[in-house]
Amino acid sequence: EELWARATAIAGALDVAPGAAVGVCVARTPGLIAACLGVWLAGAAYVPLEAALPEAQLQFRVVDAGISAIVTDAASANVVTGIPVVRIDSVRAGGRGSKPTHRHALAYVIYTSGSTGQPKGVAVEHDALARHIDACLDAYHLTPNDRVFQFSTLLFDAAVEQIFATLAAGATLIMRGDELCDADQLQAILSREAVRVLDLPPAYFQRAASAISVVLPALRLITVGGEELSAAAVARWFRGALASVPLLNAYGPTEATVTCSVHRVRASDASVSRVPIGAALPGRRMALVDSAGREAPRFGVGEICVAGPTLARGYLGRPGETAGSFVPDPAAPGGRLYRTGDRGRYDENGVVAFLGRNDEQVKIRGYRIELGEVEAALRRCVGVNEAAVAVVGADEQHRIAAYVAGDIDARDTRRQLERLLPAYALPSTIDVLSTLPLTSSGKVDRQALPEPALPADRERTEPTNVTEERLLSVFRAVLARPELGVGDKLFEAGGDSISTLQIVMRARALGIEITPRQVFEHQSVAELARVATFYEGGNDAPEVHDELPLAPSQRWFFALHPDGEPHFNQSVLLRVPATLKIAALERALGLVVARHDALRLRFFRRDGAWYQQVMAERPAERLDPVDLTGAADWRQRLEQHADALQRSLDCGVGRVFRAAYFKLDGDEARLLLIAHHLVIDGVSWRVWHSLLETLLSQGEARAPV
Repeated sequence: EELWARATAIAGALDVAPGAAVGVCVARTPGLIAACLGVWLAGAAYVPLEAALPEAQLQFRVVDAGISAIVTDAASANVVTGIPVVRIDSVRAGGRGSKPTHRHALAYVIYTSGSTGQPKGVAVEHDALARHIDACLDAYHLTPNDRVFQFSTLLFDAAVEQIFATLAAGATLIMRGDELCDADQLQAILSREAVRVLDLPPAYFQRAASAISVVLPALRLITVGGEELSAAAVARWFRGALASVPLLNAYGPTEATVTCSVHRVRASDASVSRVPIGAALPGRRMALVDSAGREAPRFGVGEICVAGPTLARGYLGRPGETAGSFVPDPAAPGGRLYRTGDRGRYDENGVVAFLGRNDEQVKIRGYRIELGEVEAALRRCVGVNEAAVAVVGADEQHRIAAYVAGDIDARDTRRQLERLLPAYALPSTIDVLSTLPLTSSGKVDRQALPEPALPADRERTEPTNVTEERLLSVFRAVLARPELGVGDKLFEAGGDSISTLQIVMRARALGIEITPRQVFEHQSVAELARVATFYEGGNDAPEVHDELPLAPSQRWFFALHPDGEPHFNQSVLLRVPATLKIAALERALGLVVARHDALRLRFFRRDGAWYQQVMAERPAERLDPVDLTGAADWRQRLEQHADALQRSLDCGVGRVFRAAYFKLDGDEARLLLIAHHLVIDGVSWRVWHSLLETLLSQGEARAPV
């Protein structure tokens, strides 16, 4: 009755139109719940705010949501200015009374991270919320006898489930407070308050709940959700004091109204690669859809999609993004399907296992890597309690940095990872922290992860001879790591199989002969210098100038283009200094062509079949400069020249590689390199670029490309 009276008083003090957006910025007390209910009684939708948010983010939400008033407590009364404020400690009973609300009116708007860097508001209607609360009462068997711990901040939709499902059941809600409690404090609260139902994010669960050392007789259910639950956390849970308490792994994006599926965690889940997220709650349908919009087959991988009446209305004020994410449901005419952006796979029981975000798939040095797979492998390593990975470095120097917590040694963890992951997916660094940083909501705070560093227990060792000195310069240049010493390992420093080819090329240009196999087997400069020999020249295997059959990709090309297609090519445009001499460029390009026989391939047809042959020589590539100085439209003119050069390729006469030099204003110029797709791929570009840069650095230009 007291809660309802406060909510009614707040509603009476709010002078807002039906459907208006009202900010709620109240500390985690019963007043917070009264504020949300009061907003609803006023016929409005609440928008959660927190005083701890950066001012720019607060102002963004106020403007983006069109907030017309804000409900605060005394501590937050001045957080937002310029709009009417209703303080919960100042309202009086009476006033305008409650307003009727349509079931499809907005209930709340919660902001989630957006791809543009600005959050976007997810608008959820009362009907969707009411259906979800009904599903929660059934799934969690909530009764008036339950005591539920309210853990999540109102900024996250888990609070919606924790608060309003508890109220609907007539159960007791235990408020956490604004400060994140540690394991001892959590254990004390759960014991003192006889908490029966607990809902936590996985990162906090595996740190705090798994550390509880005593049996809590009142506790009957724990749910985790909001992040992926690791198999390692499951293993620790079933070894702990609360192993007999049922554990549910819940999944659901904000756009599908909090939770859309749950999985009862079993002890056997400790040995799986990814813990399942379970079956859909009543009133929802989950499907895995491939890139063509077809449902994935059994054991297939696809994007997790959710359908049903609990979907959000969409993104507030963003019709384009709404239409892109909430698409027509082919299985239910007139229905909608929400594309989560998450990837999943059906297991042998038809249950979905979460595989990570689509946007967690990154491309590093030409390889597609699932960051979630790297984190999962880290958690499988002995001694690792927590793990997170991040992509660091710019452009082509992107590399994976790993952060782990536990009683572990980084070198031992790396050795374990080498048995679990391919070389290209190994983190370049592994930082051991006492604990991973958490946000106020208990999730891993990735923004607070430190800059990755080389192992602190290693002093950089300087070269002791000319071979080490030259090889170290190569390692530092290829890996863009000027701090490396002769004792640092290639793969630990961020190298991969492509880096080994670049190292071999650059070392050869400096007169040092090494092989890719030697680089793999002797990964430090000190080790490699002991097996390296000085290059005498003339030791290359002789070129083959006979007719050669086509490779499978080349056969595919000629099947698609029987007469050859000149415009089927790749190109790169490099920024080079205008001081670079044309003659030096021509010589360097000539050496690249001489070194790589693929750039001298000629294709011809005989008896209806295509063949290829390496020409012994190819005319030197002349770089007649194209002067674009003073041209305001130099970009368009450069594109026109590039288009003409691409059309000039002719695989029948061996013209599969072209180059052009463009002079621009000031000290800038551009070098355009074009190669037919018959002779080039993404890996080759990196090798050729590395060789070209090495050759130029040895000439009079000594300038980076």
